Amino acid sequence: MPQRCCQYAGWQLPSLTEDYGTFCRLRRNDCGVTAVHISLKVEFGGGLELLFDNQRSHKLTLPARVPLDNSTSSPPSSPPSPQNNEYEGETKPVDVAYLIHWLRHHLLKERAELFMEGDTVRPGILVLINDTDWELEGEGEYVIKNGDEVVFISTLHGG
Repeated sequence: MPQRCCQYAGWQLPSLTEDYGTFCRLRRNDCGVTAVHISLKVEFGGGLELLFDNQRSHKLTLPARVPLDNSTSSPPSSPPSPQNNEYEGETKPVDVAYLIHWLRHHLLKERAELFMEGDTVRPGILVLINDTDWELEGEGEYVIKNGDEVVFISTLHGG
């Protein structure tokens, strides 16, 4: 059963020497198996990488469920489990809106006003989700899946 769960979630199986529970990070719910964490790749281009310590590519692991208000300061005190669902109704699946807030609070090194305006990216920043314009994917409401790639490209250039 555990191997089938990992394959269903789209993850490669660990070697026999790895701790299976740590690798898979799965929990059971009514539908079967869901991930507790989501891994994704984030890239910056068009000069945006300068705001993120001049690092173009980042591999991130985010919680699968996040606060409704996109708060990134304090995650729930304990991971969700069948016995501990008291905050289940106060969360949502991790989405691009949360990712944008997380990037601002954890990776952005300077000039937040050049990356965000209000609760979203500034006009002039192209966002691609798996090589597709985020406007076609639902913008900030797009629920991030394991293995997704999100690219932020600035189309604004000074001169």
